Amino acid sequence: NEYVTASRLYCLVKGELPDLFKRYDFLSRTAVYGVLRYKFGQFFTFNISCVTYNEQINISSIFVSFCKRHKKFKLSDLSKLEVDLGVVGIPFEQIYAIAARVSLDTFISRECLEFDVARIDKILSAYCPKKITPINLFSDYKKLPQLKNAEWNIFLLEHYLLYHSKKLSLLKRNFA
Repeated sequence: NEYVTASRLYCLVKGELPDLFKRYDFLSRTAVYGVLRYKFGQFFTFNISCVTYNEQINISSIFVSFCKRHKKFKLSDLSKLEVDLGVVGIPFEQIYAIAARVSLDTFISRECLEFDVARIDKILSAYCPKKITPINLFSDYKKLPQLKNAEWNIFLLEHYLLYHSKKLSLLKRNFA
């Protein structure tokens, strides 16, 4: 791996040295992380919430790396990684650049999706009589061509409009 989270490192060390942890059970995770940084800092880079082999790593790149390694993953997986890294906030903008949210809790790699853009744009254009049309007014997903790896819904429609459509676009304030 490119990194190990601080919490995962703590569990690994605790599993390898249980007697030491019994003797020094008063030490917090932060204290153990500090001792490891002091002892092994010349060999590894100890970032705020993860350890890498002699390189600084940005938290967003850890989320992106996770998403690239999984063709399908859940929001709960991202939330767990967020907790493991000890950060607040998931970088959805970077995640959506490589994965599509296909339900409230599920993401799949964009590589797994194939869209007939011309056909889908033609169908969707018929539902947009005005220059700006709220996305939730479209609910007739059965009219859209079937996809191999996902069912049409508002999440996938949003992804399609943001990243694939040639005729339509989505006005969006932020990612969540």
